[in-house]
Amino acid sequence: EINKNPISGNVESKIRLNRSKTNRKLSLNASIKDINIKEYELGNLELNAFGNTDFDSYSVDLKLLKNENITLESEGTVIAINEKPNLDLDLNFNDFDISFVEKIGSNTLKEISSSISGQVNLWGAYDNIQHNGSLILNNSKFFIPYLNIEYLINDNSELTLYNQNIEFNNISIVHIDSKSSSYL
Repeated sequence: EINKNPISGNVESKIRLNRSKTNRKLSLNASIKDINIKEYELGNLELNAFGNTDFDSYSVDLKLLKNENITLESEGTVIAINEKPNLDLDLNFNDFDISFVEKIGSNTLKEISSSISGQVNLWGAYDNIQHNGSLILNNSKFFIPYLNIEYLINDNSELTLYNQNIEFNNISIVHIDSKSSSYL
């Protein structure tokens, strides 16, 4: 379905390509203001990339800002050799609000909210991206409509990401009405 998860924003970009016997450089400076996914405002994205077109190797850095605060920052490389570009990006999350996940999800969970902080490294071929890192969850909750139950997740709950796995590190979830809790 086209536009199942519509994204909107205002793009400004500057692309510079230098091609001579001694200079084969490409640079991109772009900003996307007021990024929205299904009417959820993510903030403003700044993207800068530069590299050598002979080697198809590019340095990338991006920042996502919401209310003047950097909520996501990334630095790394993209190597566009062959038909499968490879990437190696370090992502730093700082109170990154993941409430937008509810907007693009399958409606199995509702009223999802959480802010995440931590570091994650994404690496590998674009069609087989790997991840390693850890994230801290704060102000987290979700609602399961099928069961009509809302849960809270304790602040400072830690997730570890490795080898395509997400490990819940003794995370306590609390049923809001009964105050009963369980550990993941």
